[in-house]
Order: sequence, then structure tokens, then C-alpha cells
Amino acid sequence: MKHIIKYIIASLIILSSNIIPINNTFSTTLVLPNTAREEDINIDNTQLSNNTSNEWTIMEYIQIINFYLWFAIAWIAMAILIYAWMLMITAWWDKTKVWKAWKMALYCLIGITVAMLSYVLVNLIINLL
Repeated sequence: MKHIIKYIIASLIILSSNIIPINNTFSTTLVLPNTAREEDINIDNTQLSNNTSNEWTIMEYIQIINFYLWFAIAWIAMAILIYAWMLMITAWWDKTKVWKAWKMALYCLIGITVAMLSYVLVNLIINLL
């Protein structure tokens, strides 16, 4: 059983390094002042807002926290589903273990649904304000 867990963890690490795309979605561009002697440096992140000011609003911070929480919940849910799948495979038709794995997977899917609805609700409220 220890070897199986080691292989699962190693495969998750390999998959996570290949699944996450490397792009500049969350990169921040730094625009240096030109020779006209601008006083401030303009930092513009177009994904968060379309304003050109240097200040982030509280809504932008909430949106960033919401995204990273959703990302963490998705990875935790994936790990729980894999664990439930492993319980189901190693149950050998023991009804209590199968039922435990089934309940774990069901509760995980319900949790993912609630997390998705909360993510959509927070983004809807932020976009309406």
C-alpha cells in the first residue's frame, strides 16, 4: 500500500507540473516613465480591472482571493476523489468500505458544486458593483 501511495503522489506531482499552463495571465506589466518626467510608475493588470490607476480596489483583492481559494478547493477535491477511488478499488467488495468511498465521493462532489456556486456568486456580485 505504501508503494501505491508513493506512485500516486509522484504521478500527481508530474501531472500538476504539466496541467498548469505557464502564461502571463497573472503577470503584471511595469511601464516605466518616459522622458516627460512622470511622477508615478504605472502598473496595469488588465485582467483585474480596466482602470489605469495604481491603486487596487477591495473588489480586486476579493476577486484574487476568490480565484486562489477556488483553485485550492479544486485540487483538494481532486485528491479526495482519487483517495475515494483508491478506497473503492482496494475494498474487495467489502460493503462498509465501498459505502465509505461512495459517501466520500458524493460529499466531495456536493462540496465542489457549492464551491462553484459561491465562486460564480462572488464574481457576479463583484462584476455588478
